[in-house]
Amino acid sequence: MLDSPPAAASPTSSDAALIGCLLRSTAALAVLVLDADLRITATGPGVAALLGWPEGSLAGRWAADLLVPLTVVPGPRAGDDDDDEAEPLAEVVGRALHDDAVRGRWQLRTADGGLRTAVVTTSLDRDDDGRVRGGALVAAEVQSGDQAKEQLADSEEQFRLVFDKSPTAMAVVSLAAGTRGRIRRANAAMEAFTGRRRRELFSMAMVDVLHPDEHEAHRGYLRSAAEAGLTEPDGVLRRFVHRDGTVRLGRKSTALVTPRGAREPHLLVQLQDVTEQHAAQEALAHAALHDPLTGLANRALFSDRLEHAIAAEARARRGLTLLYADLDRFKPVNDEHGHEAGDAVLVEVAERLRRGVREEDTVARLGGDEFAVICPGLAEEHVATVVRRMTASVEGPFTLPSGAVVELGTSIGAATAVGRVPAEALVRAADAEMYRAKHGGRGGPGRPGR
Repeated sequence: MLDSPPAAASPTSSDAALIGCLLRSTAALAVLVLDADLRITATGPGVAALLGWPEGSLAGRWAADLLVPLTVVPGPRAGDDDDDEAEPLAEVVGRALHDDAVRGRWQLRTADGGLRTAVVTTSLDRDDDGRVRGGALVAAEVQSGDQAKEQLADSEEQFRLVFDKSPTAMAVVSLAAGTRGRIRRANAAMEAFTGRRRRELFSMAMVDVLHPDEHEAHRGYLRSAAEAGLTEPDGVLRRFVHRDGTVRLGRKSTALVTPRGAREPHLLVQLQDVTEQHAAQEALAHAALHDPLTGLANRALFSDRLEHAIAAEARARRGLTLLYADLDRFKPVNDEHGHEAGDAVLVEVAERLRRGVREEDTVARLGGDEFAVICPGLAEEHVATVVRRMTASVEGPFTLPSGAVVELGTSIGAATAVGRVPAEALVRAADAEMYRAKHGGRGGPGRPGR
């Protein structure tokens, strides 16, 4: 059964509080927050000032109902006869709103039934498939020259306050040919994220705080932004190097901006520090695939690695060997010295096995005192040498936490396949060889099905 797609997360109380702060900080503008259906969910105080609608009175209304184009009169729908009824104005406007075509001068309906001309912009958030997830509509009263300058100054002051006080790390980066990539402005959160004071950041380029593995992609992205106006997709994860040498992970969003007085656009970079969140996710993923005691691959990861090794062997036909190992005389360690001593032995066995294999091999603990090693490219004629080396490493003395020293043995079975073979057959063959070795048989190399 396929899982249904996750429902969109509802805003948290902190999200609602942040939206409220942003709306209150834009009192000079009429701001309407829209949901996925382009219905109004919240309004700023500027809506009451510009249009006369009290706070909350527009909740649930379709935004298109408030908009009237200055010159465009809706005609018949495509394919309709001339005698048919014209498409309702709200539907024409709603389609334009959905297509991000509502920009420039429009008329807006006021609470008293009139119309008011305003400069309108919209910003819609879409998912990867282009579906609208929500957005905002902003309307500004058409101002005289002096009023427009005053409003611009107020807007710049609001931007400065939001920029400087934002908990999100932010920087303004130059795109000019001679100074491309240089940091021109940074906020306090960027100082904390990078571990560098602003005066130091202003002498650096963005590439100087990025991890070396990110440099090439960053330079290419800067070229695209400067030459073609292309911004990096929102939410891209990038690695940065903190002043203390630690690697920080930032979820990056960018936008092109033109500061007042600048002749060329700059890049506004916003970074959300997701280092700890990512580390927690990595830890959960690691725990799901590794044995908690030894850190070796668990049975789930073992099965996955074995399937991949079998697929590779089907193409390469170099030989794939699976080793199964079971400890001898381990039970008395638990019985006589306790489970803590038994755990210490298992950890040491895991470390010895890890040291004795190649980098491309996978060592797994399948449960109890049973281990397995997947050896891609290990042909049958070399298996006996590997088995002897593993046996010698495991059979060395073990010093327990109490100081007591114990000697263990190990029974190892091996199965080698050339070409494609079912994973179950390879596992059964290795397990059978281990069983024979443990009960006095010759053990050693075997082949699936023989």
